[in-house]
Amino acid sequence: MKRISAIFISLCLLCGCAALPDGGNVSQTDARPAQSAQSTVSHEEKYSKIVACGIDVSCWQESVDWARVATDNVDFAIIRAGFSGDTDACFEENYSGATAAGIDVGLYFYCYAVTVDEAKADAEYLLGLLNGRKLDYPVFYDIEDDPDFLALTRDERTEIADAFCTVVEQAGYEAGIYTGRYWLSDYFDSDYLSAKYDVWLAAPLPEPPTECSAEIWQYSHTGRIKGIDGDVDLNTAYKKYK
Repeated sequence: MKRISAIFISLCLLCGCAALPDGGNVSQTDARPAQSAQSTVSHEEKYSKIVACGIDVSCWQESVDWARVATDNVDFAIIRAGFSGDTDACFEENYSGATAAGIDVGLYFYCYAVTVDEAKADAEYLLGLLNGRKLDYPVFYDIEDDPDFLALTRDERTEIADAFCTVVEQAGYEAGIYTGRYWLSDYFDSDYLSAKYDVWLAAPLPEPPTECSAEIWQYSHTGRIKGIDGDVDLNTAYKKYK
C-alpha cells in the first residue's frame, strides 16, 4: 500500500495534479475536457476530436456495477491486469463485467522490471492471465518510479519498456506506454518508443498538454461515474481502436 501511494504521489507531481480542473470531482458526462482548436502542430491536431470516453480501474475501485457504468457515457475501460509477479484482485471480475456490459476493454500492467529478462517475464505472466482473450484497446506498460529503475541509464530503461511491449505484440495484442507528462522525454528515448507504441498520457489539466503527443489522455483522477463508489480516473481517446 505504501509503495502504491508513493507511486501515485510521485505521478501526481510529475503530471501537475495541482492543476486539476476546478480542484474537485468531475464526471464523465458533465465535465468532459475541452477540445483543443485545430493547430498546425500535428499532436495538437490529434487532440482536436475526442473519439471515445473511458475510465481506468483496478481493485482500488472494489466492486463495480458495470451495467450502470455503461449508461454513463463510458465507451471503454482500461483495466489493471496486475503487477510484477501478481494479479489484480478484481481483474477477472472487471474484465468479465465490462465486456458483458458492451464496454471496450484494454489493460495496464504495473511493471517493476529492471532488466530485459524481467520485463519479458512480466509480459509472459500478463499473457497467461489473458489466455487468448479479446481486447479492444492496447495492453499498456505502466512506467513506475522505482529507485532501482530510475538508477538505470536511458538506454536501459528504453530497452526494458520495449522488451515488454515486444512480447505483448508478438502474441497478437497491441502494446502501449502509460506515462506522465515528462517521463518519455526525461527517462526514455521518446522518439523511439512513441514511434512504435501508442501513448496513454496522465496529465490532469484543463486541456491536453502539448509537451508530447498521446492517443489517450487521462485528464482526471477524481472522476465520478455511476456504478462506482468514490473517485475513478477519466480518459479520452483520440484514436479509433475498433
